[in-house]
Amino acid sequence: GEYRRAIEDYEQALQLDPGVAAPYNNRGIAYYELGEYRRSIEDYDRAIRFNPLGAKSYSNRGNAYVRLREYQRAIEDYGQAIRLEPDDAQAYYNRGSTYYDLGEYRRAIGDFDHALRLDPMSAAAYINRGNAYDALSEYRRAIEDYDQAVRLDAELALAYANRGRTYSRLGEYRRAVQDHDQALRLDPDLGAARIDRGYAYNILAWDQYLKGNLGEALAEVDRALSDVPDAPGIIESRGQILAALGRTNEAVEEFERAMRIGGADLVQLYQEALARLGHFRGGIDGTYGPKTRAALAACLSAGCRLVEW
Repeated sequence: GEYRRAIEDYEQALQLDPGVAAPYNNRGIAYYELGEYRRSIEDYDRAIRFNPLGAKSYSNRGNAYVRLREYQRAIEDYGQAIRLEPDDAQAYYNRGSTYYDLGEYRRAIGDFDHALRLDPMSAAAYINRGNAYDALSEYRRAIEDYDQAVRLDAELALAYANRGRTYSRLGEYRRAVQDHDQALRLDPDLGAARIDRGYAYNILAWDQYLKGNLGEALAEVDRALSDVPDAPGIIESRGQILAALGRTNEAVEEFERAMRIGGADLVQLYQEALARLGHFRGGIDGTYGPKTRAALAACLSAGCRLVEW
């Protein structure tokens, strides 16, 4: 492809003048785009030898180290790029992203602050600073950053998805669903938004269940299962709601479906709950058989709550 042809061109240039940094740097970029990160680093090394003041070569080498998960080396290279070009917003952004990957969220925020001072129109920097605030449980500050990212670019699906996730952490599930709706309108393949929306719907279902609004609870849990069809916790929510509606046989089937997915561990949890509620006296061994099924049906028919939220 085009990168292979570019590599050939840079090799010809280097045959004519092997002491120039730029062709090494550019060939390194081509290797990087091809996923050949070690070879790209070798070329950035050469570029830096010929031009030790070339900030871009340090930044580019840092990017390759990130791909190889050699984060400390990446941070060192971004740091050198910043020392050489203190006004390079991208270098601060890249180092902040790397600190985030290392779980050093305060340092990440500091670098995103610098990046935004230099480039206040960077929606990506707002999103990533928001992610760092979210990781520190500073949810309102995270939402402020996601808000600003959306103001800068209303087509950024990830900003809506991340804000929706943070709204869920704050217990604002209806707003979370609205944000995930928008994220999925913009990017229907954004799986994390679909999963997060499903779990938000499940909590809304439980809220309606606890209020006695069983029809709406069932509608909410069906929306949840449309997003996350194989989640045992959501399936058992549907079973609990069906039991409250007097549809015991269907409820048992839902719990059985959850157990098929959750396996012996989930069966054991149900056996323990049934025993605690006085409906099961068999062995708590994670094996689903006639005794467990009879206890499950009796419990659900009697209106007991097998699972709690």
